[in-house]
Amino acid sequence: VHEGMNHLRLERGRYLTISSFTAGFGDRSTNASSEDLEVCVNKWCHLPTSAPLPSTVETARRTRPDSVLGKFTLVEKVGVGGAGEVWRAWDESIHRWVALKFLKNEEEVNLQLFRREARMVGRLSHPHIIPIHEMGTLGEHHYIAMKYVDGGDLKSRLDGPLPPHVCLELLARIGGALELAHRQGIIHRDVKPANILFR
Repeated sequence: VHEGMNHLRLERGRYLTISSFTAGFGDRSTNASSEDLEVCVNKWCHLPTSAPLPSTVETARRTRPDSVLGKFTLVEKVGVGGAGEVWRAWDESIHRWVALKFLKNEEEVNLQLFRREARMVGRLSHPHIIPIHEMGTLGEHHYIAMKYVDGGDLKSRLDGPLPPHVCLELLARIGGALELAHRQGIIHRDVKPANILFR
């Protein structure tokens, strides 16, 4: 329930309005008791009590016991850079895939920069900036957990010249994201095709 809005968001973008236990769904509206309301919400939300564990997660846990770090299971290394490495990981606490970025060189100055990056980027909200979920420490490992996107990167799609309209669309989206970051005083410093990801 969103405070001050008095409605529940349901599947397919529909809303169930709650006002003095009068429930409406679509073009229907009926006076409902609290029990009726609970049944209605349960009927339309289809909330499962549990979700099956992805087979890749089960395999990683069975074959690599060290793949489990706290609530995360590391399944596949997807990137390596000068500052660290990125893994596709399963977050057991809320059953979703995340991209886990681990700091490679954990000297104090690098750790401060790592945390500063997480805090600054975590403030940004833009449809073309990958959101940061959290940062933390697992044993001696410092990490940033981000939304995982699995559409590959721009570098892998550049097997020849792109049509002009595709270039313009990409530049508009990338430019919009960078403009927002610049307004917040953040400079990327490593904008390249390998760092442009697709959902």
